[in-house]
Amino acid sequence: MISFRVDQHREFAQWLSKGITGAARAGLVSAAMRTVGHITTSLIPAEDPQPVDTGAYRAAWRAEVTEHGADIVNTLPYAPIIEFGARPENIKIGRVMIAALKKWVLRKGFLGSGKRSANADAQAESMAWAIAVAMKKRGIFNRGGKRGLRIAEHAAAYAKGIIPEEVRREMARRVR
Repeated sequence: MISFRVDQHREFAQWLSKGITGAARAGLVSAAMRTVGHITTSLIPAEDPQPVDTGAYRAAWRAEVTEHGADIVNTLPYAPIIEFGARPENIKIGRVMIAALKKWVLRKGFLGSGKRSANADAQAESMAWAIAVAMKKRGIFNRGGKRGLRIAEHAAAYAKGIIPEEVRREMARRVR
């Protein structure tokens, strides 16, 4: 025989509260992980042109578990520039920028065939300067009236749609 007593309500409430809190947290973590997958497989590939050089931006998206759920972050130091863009007045052309752009030009093969000619470095540096000047005029990731890619904003909208589903799934799994 099973008996339930009124004086047990506090114990039941504590048990239920822990279960609901744990399931909600697990559901949020699951939703964060799904959202990272959505970012890397849907949102970034849908961008035209894609923000892909070495794949570092896409690979830097993470779901970090917190005390109350999870955060979705991009650990790349220059991710905020991709996310929000950079205004033209904030672009400062310098040696470090030119050197990075020169490496990029060479890596992308913008100088023609795969052969490195005697003046390839000079051509790459010239092209790097042209790109830097264009960045100084337009800014970075500012196209079509859009400032930055806003991947995180799109991801947040997606996450809002899947959080209830993930929390319900975790609740159902724990209540069985």
